[in-house]
Amino acid sequence: MMKKSFFRLILSCLLFCHISYADQKPSEVNSTSTGSSSAGNGSEGNGKVTLDLGDKPEDISRFAGEANEGMNKSRWEKTKAKDISEILDSLDYPELQVVPRASERLRLEAKEESQSWFVMHWPIELSGLATLGIGIQSSSQQREGLDEKQKTDSQSVALVTQAVGAGWLLAGVFLGMQKPYSSGYSTIARLNGKDQRSVLLRERLAEEALEQPARIMGPLKIASVISNFSLNVLMATYLTDQGRIAAGVSAILAFLPVIFEDHTIRVYEKHLEYKKKIYGPLTSTSVGYDRVAKAYYPMATLQWSF
Repeated sequence: MMKKSFFRLILSCLLFCHISYADQKPSEVNSTSTGSSSAGNGSEGNGKVTLDLGDKPEDISRFAGEANEGMNKSRWEKTKAKDISEILDSLDYPELQVVPRASERLRLEAKEESQSWFVMHWPIELSGLATLGIGIQSSSQQREGLDEKQKTDSQSVALVTQAVGAGWLLAGVFLGMQKPYSSGYSTIARLNGKDQRSVLLRERLAEEALEQPARIMGPLKIASVISNFSLNVLMATYLTDQGRIAAGVSAILAFLPVIFEDHTIRVYEKHLEYKKKIYGPLTSTSVGYDRVAKAYYPMATLQWSF
């Protein structure tokens, strides 16, 4: 909160100075100089215009133009201040500034999930399938020279290998069947409020729906790599040379979950990446010079990345 407040204070000061000095119009300089030298024609230096019956028609037209320009400048300044106020207020809620919003990304992912849920966690499924295959074929590829105890141990390891491989394969499919994005989107779709609080509630619930599956898959992928790799290496000690080659390939496939990021983790991290850019718009500050007004003014370079 201190960081946000400090950033908000700095940005407010810079933008205020920019309005006060950088946005002066040429008419201000001309009006000031004209007001000081044309008192006889009825022009006041404080922005008020008084007309004399002796004024010429072209003078009256000029005075009317200056008054109209002053009114336009006042409206322009109010509009500019309102826009800046909206920018500053929106910085308090990055959930509403990120593009795409969490609710929009959740809707897109829910639509895709309905057609590809069974392969959403394919790295875990493929590594588990490879481990399952090694466990099944181990009974026909035992190396020669094993004693009875080693043969018993080999059979036990083969059963564990099959169980673990099948477990990770089914776990990937089961997690996809849960359809977390569709479930999360159906929850926020029931919130129909249009005020800022309701919109903010939907976006934060959508972010939670994106975060939950990613948090679950984080430790699961590590457990998958460790269990599949260990069992493949252990199984290779009881196999022939050809079986060891197959077990080595399966052991390499066990690292798929860390080589290829899980879809749920990738989606959530990409959302956070876009969200972090909201608080990085101020890139530099400098001093500018207005050739018309012949005055220096502070400048702030702002860059929003969407």
